[in-house]
Amino acid sequence: MNAMNKESILEMSLSDLKEGMRFSAPVFFEGGNLLVDAGIPIRSRDIETLHRIGISVVSTEGRLLPEERESVRNRNTLHLFYIKDEEARCLKIYSDLLNQSKILFSLLRKKEPLDKRNLDDTIDEVYRCTKDNPREMIQIIHGVDNSASDPATSALHCAIVAVVMGLRKKSLAHELLALAATAFLHDIGMLFIPREIREKKGALEPRELAVVKTHSALSYTLLRELGYPVGVANAVLDHHERWDGKGYPRKVPGPKIHDQALITAVADAYIALINNKPYRDHYLGYDAVKKILHGTGQQFNPETVKLLLAGIGIYPLGTVVLLSNYSVARVIETGEESTLRPKVEIIRDKYGEEIAPPHEIDLAVRKDLYIMKAVDPNELKHESRPASGA
Repeated sequence: MNAMNKESILEMSLSDLKEGMRFSAPVFFEGGNLLVDAGIPIRSRDIETLHRIGISVVSTEGRLLPEERESVRNRNTLHLFYIKDEEARCLKIYSDLLNQSKILFSLLRKKEPLDKRNLDDTIDEVYRCTKDNPREMIQIIHGVDNSASDPATSALHCAIVAVVMGLRKKSLAHELLALAATAFLHDIGMLFIPREIREKKGALEPRELAVVKTHSALSYTLLRELGYPVGVANAVLDHHERWDGKGYPRKVPGPKIHDQALITAVADAYIALINNKPYRDHYLGYDAVKKILHGTGQQFNPETVKLLLAGIGIYPLGTVVLLSNYSVARVIETGEESTLRPKVEIIRDKYGEEIAPPHEIDLAVRKDLYIMKAVDPNELKHESRPASGA
């Protein structure tokens, strides 16, 4: 590596700069211009931009950090499935987005300097990848570890679901990008709520609940300080308002709630339900959808809930189901006309033998088969099956 230390300044030739490199301090190029913040991975487009403008050297007061690529596939249930090329590509993008999100949320929580461009770039990447690959991204969030309910993971998942809902609404590109920002940043105020309250296992006392309810206003203030538009900040402020007017912080009735807040509220509730919480285990996607349906008209706008159903289905994309012939399948495609009879891929036959590559079946066509129930993929090996020859 063509790098040398000059008075604690590390200078690195652009030819030695590689995608994914991270440094313990901000990286600058000519004239003191910031390339990336501390801990943020170098992207290929960053290197391409420097090449294009004729920059040959970058510098930092930090050190090169060891490669830290957490293997998402190793800590989820996706290893149970046959991963197609497009899903594998999206899984890599998701893994990178998750690492970036965790770094950014760590900087926010510690109130350390943060280049808003890195935040914007991450949100933009969430929007673009979800817009181009909605099915794969939804399948991924249903396959990752449901105990990973840290703020950054929840924010990323909420943004993915919100963008999928926005696509079903046929929102314009700038509206989808604002929605992605709203959903990704809506809970950043929770980073400053005391951990003993955030992670309490029992019921919150009135005083503790009052503290939690300040997080919407905290998020609003932080977004304005970061320079986000007032529309995005107002949507963040409204994300805990209810359709029946009994929400907080302003008890705004349904028609007056910001449209992006209505979508974010449903996406946020769904993600919260499918993740473990200190006080309960996670819901399967099917059960989470049913619970949200029960809140329609009171907590949630009925039209917004329809967007969730259209985007992920009653049996959400990625859900593992037991079919009437005792084979196990994963939901891979759903439609407004076939939410109860989606397209699935058979991953295990009725004897529990793995099928790879999986066999696709459209339940809307195969009337002889139906879904008996959704199952937790972690419990597949415990699922009862008929005896041989049945």
